[in-house]
Amino acid sequence: MRRLRPFLLAVLLAGLLCPAGAHAAPPKKKALDRRIAERIKAAKPAAGSLGLLVVDLRDGTVVASLEADRPLVPASVAKLVTAAAALDLLGPGHQFVTTLEARGTLDPATGTLAGDLYLRGSGDPNLSRRERESDPLWPLSALAKAAADAGVKRVTGALVLDDGAFDRSFTHPNWSPEDLGHWYGAPVSGLSWNDGCVTVLVRGAQAAGSPARVLAPSTAGPWPIDAAVTTWERGRDTVVDGAWSAAKRLRVTGGIAPGIEYQFDEPVPDPIAFTGAATLAALSAAGVRVAGGARPAATAADRAPASVLGTVKHGLPETLRVMNRRSQNFYASLVFKACGVEHEGVGTWESGERAIRAVLEARGACADGLRVVDGSGLSRKSRLSAASLVRLLVAFDADPLRGPILRDSLAIPGEDGTLRRMRDPRARARVRAKTGTLKGVGALAGYVDREGGAPGHAFAVIGNKADGRDVAEDIVTELLDG
Repeated sequence: MRRLRPFLLAVLLAGLLCPAGAHAAPPKKKALDRRIAERIKAAKPAAGSLGLLVVDLRDGTVVASLEADRPLVPASVAKLVTAAAALDLLGPGHQFVTTLEARGTLDPATGTLAGDLYLRGSGDPNLSRRERESDPLWPLSALAKAAADAGVKRVTGALVLDDGAFDRSFTHPNWSPEDLGHWYGAPVSGLSWNDGCVTVLVRGAQAAGSPARVLAPSTAGPWPIDAAVTTWERGRDTVVDGAWSAAKRLRVTGGIAPGIEYQFDEPVPDPIAFTGAATLAALSAAGVRVAGGARPAATAADRAPASVLGTVKHGLPETLRVMNRRSQNFYASLVFKACGVEHEGVGTWESGERAIRAVLEARGACADGLRVVDGSGLSRKSRLSAASLVRLLVAFDADPLRGPILRDSLAIPGEDGTLRRMRDPRARARVRAKTGTLKGVGALAGYVDREGGAPGHAFAVIGNKADGRDVAEDIVTELLDG
C-alpha cells in the first residue's frame, strides 16, 4: 500500500493538532473565525451531538473546531472514506472488468457450442442501462452480441455465473429491515446488474376501475410478478408498492390514476440469479439460446479461465463519481468489498472494513473508535470523527494524482447529486462536498476554494441529534464570504 511521505504526514498532523489561534492570522481571517463561532453558538448543539473541524489548506491553521475527535455516526459521508480507500488500494487506473467466456467445441455450420458460457464479474456496480437508456439490457446486450458475432447460436450447457472473489452475503447484517425494502438497501454481489433492483413500470388504464398494467421492461429476472394494481379515479395520488413473498414472487399492489405512468425499483432477493436471468434475456435477443439456463459457479472448474468472447470495463474515477454525487449505496458497497479483495484476496464486509482502516492508518486519519462497516454509511455501526475526515481531505489535497479524482467525485452545489439545495451561485464553482443523511444524522464534508480557485479550506461537520447539515451550510457560506 502506498504510504504518505514522512514530512507530509508530519506537516498534516502538526497543522490539525494545533489549537485555533496557534498560527498568526490576518484580521480578515480572525473575523472569519469569529463569524463561524457565532454560527455554531446560534445552533445551540447539545453536548456530544456535533463534531466539526475547519482547516485552512494553505498552512494547516484550524479555523474552527468543536469536539472534532468525537466518533459519531457519519451516514453517507462514509462514502468519502470509501472513495479515498479505493484510490489508495485499487489505484486511480483500476478497472472493473466483466467478461463473457466460452468453453467447449463450436460447430461453425450450426453455431452450436457443445459446452458452457461463463459470465465472470469483479464487482462492477456500473452494469446497468444508466449508460444507454435506450437499451434496457445494456451492457449485457453488448456481451450477448459478442457471442453472436463469434458464431454462437445454441449452447448445449449452461450460463455459469462466476462472482469472483466476492462472498455471497448480499446485504449487511446491520442494515435495518426497513432499508432492505428500498432501492438504497439493494443487495450486492460480484455479479450485479441494474443496481440490484427490478425496475417495475405501472401504467394506469384509460378508465377508472380497470386493472393497471404492470411491466418489468428490464426483465423481472427468474421470478414471476403478481400484479394487483387498480386504476382509480382522477385526482387521487399514486400509491404503488412491491413486496416479495416467501416463494420469491413479486407482488405489486396499490392504485394509480388513468393514463398515468409510475416507475419504481424493487431490490431483488438474489443479485446473481437476477444478473443471470438478464444475461439470458440479452443472449436470447441476440439469437443465442442456452439449453441449460443459468447457474452460479460452484467448483474450481467453473472458475477456471475460458475463451473470452466479450469484455465490459468501467474505470474507478467514473465509478466514484456516481457513488459520491448520487450517494449510491449500491456502488459504495461494491467498491468497499473490492477494497477487501485487494487487501486480503476476498471481498467480504469484514475484509472491506479492515481495508478501510488500513488506509485511514496509512493516511494518518485513524483513531480509536473509528470504523466504516459497510462502505456506504447505511449502517449505524459506522463511526467517524470530523478530525479524521479533514485529515483525509487535507492528505488528498496534497496528492497530485489521487486528490483531483477524489475532489471530482464530490457533489457540485446546485448542479447535480445531493447538493442541489445549496443555491448560492458562488458555491457551484468553489464547493465540492459529500453529504450524509440518516434519521437523526446530518453531515457534510469537503472543500471550499477561495475566489479564483486558490487553495481554500477543508471542512467536516457531523451532527447526531443536531442540525449538522444546517450548521455545515452556514459554515460554507461564511467560508465563501472569506
